[in-house]
Amino acid sequence: MSVSYELYTQKGGNWLIDSVYDAKDEAVQNARMVLESRFVLAVRIIEESYDDKTGETLSKIVFSAQKGQERTQRRTETKAPAAVAPVATGDIVPPPPPRAGLVRTLLKGVLILGALALLALGAMYVMLDVLG
Repeated sequence: MSVSYELYTQKGGNWLIDSVYDAKDEAVQNARMVLESRFVLAVRIIEESYDDKTGETLSKIVFSAQKGQERTQRRTETKAPAAVAPVATGDIVPPPPPRAGLVRTLLKGVLILGALALLALGAMYVMLDVLG
């Protein structure tokens, strides 16, 4: 069985894999250093245990910290079936779905109306050219 520790960072709402370690202590130490960066909002270390005989992967969060708070965790455990490769980054910590806010919706409406106005002006120009 092989074990690795993946360090994930949260930047701008997205979780990205930063690095992979063989030792938990080294991963935690580097996670604390990375968290000091002004661009990183939170860090998380996921322990990946891969059983060579069965092909199963066990993933669990063993450390998590945010700006201003830190804790060691053992709350999430997932077991991947033997036919599935090790868990991918997006599967472990999926980003939240995008939400369309009021400004975005209004901007889309303005763009659509502008495109329709251009089409109408183009049609009027063609009609004037044909008639005149």
